[in-house]
This record gives sequence, C-alpha cells and structure tokens, in this order.
Amino acid sequence: MVGQVHHTLKTCRKSSATENCGSPSSGSPKSKQTCRVVSEYLDTHAARTTFQAAERRLRLHAYPHIGSRPLGSFKPEHTRAWIAAPEATVPAESHRRIIVGTVSAALSAAVDDGLLSKNPCRARTVQLPKPGKPRVIPWTTVQVFGVRAALPPRYQAAVDTGAGCGLRQGEIFGLDVDEVDLQGGWLTVGHQLKRIRGKYVFALPKGGKIRDVPLPKVVATALWDHSKSFELIDVTLPWRTPDGSR
Repeated sequence: MVGQVHHTLKTCRKSSATENCGSPSSGSPKSKQTCRVVSEYLDTHAARTTFQAAERRLRLHAYPHIGSRPLGSFKPEHTRAWIAAPEATVPAESHRRIIVGTVSAALSAAVDDGLLSKNPCRARTVQLPKPGKPRVIPWTTVQVFGVRAALPPRYQAAVDTGAGCGLRQGEIFGLDVDEVDLQGGWLTVGHQLKRIRGKYVFALPKGGKIRDVPLPKVVATALWDHSKSFELIDVTLPWRTPDGSR
C-alpha cells in the first residue's frame, strides 16, 4: 500500500469517447447519433478534473440506451424510458440526476445549434430524478476491527489509514511513503490511484484537493509496522489518463 510512487506521463494517441458510439451517420445533422452529440459536448464542456468520471457514467448508463438512436428521433417517451432504466444499476438518485443533467445540457446545446427544435429531457411529462439527501452512517468500532481482521495482513493497514485519517480508497492505495511524516504526526494526501476503463493511473485527489491530515499515533504505528513487514514497491503509472494525454 505504502510505496514509492513515480508519476510517468506517457504520450500516446488520444482515444475519443465517441468510439463507443460507432461511425458518424451520414445525411442531415439530425441523423447524427445522439450519443455522439453528447460525447462531443462533453469533450468541449467538461472540466479536466471531472471528464473521466463523467465519460464513464455516460458510457455505462446513458449510451447503451440512447447511443444508436438518431438525434432527430429522440423523443420524450424515449427519455422517460431511459431515465427509468438505470434505477436498478444506479440506486443513488443524485448520481442519476447528474447523468440525466449532462445529457440534457448536451441536447440544450443541440437546440441552440439548430439541430433540435426542443430538448426532450425538458418535456413536461419527463420527471428528472430528485436530488437525494443520503444519511452518512459511519462504521462502528466493531465493524472497523472486524473488516481489518478479515483482510490479509498486507492490506490491514489500509483500514487503519481509512478509519484513522479519513482517506478515500483511491487515496489509500496511492499513498506514498514520502507523504507520511511519522515523527511530525502528519500525512499528505497528494494524489490517488484511479481505475479508468480497466487501467490504473495516478491522479490528483477528488476535486484536486491536496491536503495534510493529522496522523494519529495508532495509525503511525500501524504504517510503521507495515513498512517493516512488507517490502516497499516502486510503482510507475500514467498520470490522470491511461495514455497520459489529458
């Protein structure tokens, strides 16, 4: 878990998110596939820090339902059916709302560009997912130590770091030995490990929030014991994207 990390930028040909949508349709602009319109909108409007997450949400939960349909044939009835489809795979209403909101913004841009007369996502009969207000319930001490005990010894320090310092999963997996100040009692969260289309990369923490967090003595001891029990590993991965281009 705690190892020396080298950020390597690899220059490769940029892969477009539109590859999942098939070849562009010929003919009038309205015959262009809806997913291609959404993907092109995402390429020009999504922030660099959120592009990969947004593209993944659309690829998994939007494109399979709207991708092959020509833009001009996308109606409110198709929007209603599509919004209902992800309920089983995306239980959080807040996440579904983000997905639908991205598609709706792209179709609004298509209206502005004269490709559509109306945005089908904004029809009166279309009900968008309501913003959820989930209640966060932290694990009990018994749960924390139960999970820790069930893990192989090599990974037990991950539970100590998450429960004791509040790091996210990717931040724990990407933790560098140089970011741990055992004597000073601080831990720097400078990056995280992310998985993009089955490939791992290093990236900034969520929201680009590099921060220092207090390191309790019990967690410092656990990390020290971990470093003495398991050999540190040099890990080289692309930065931010699998090809290091964005």
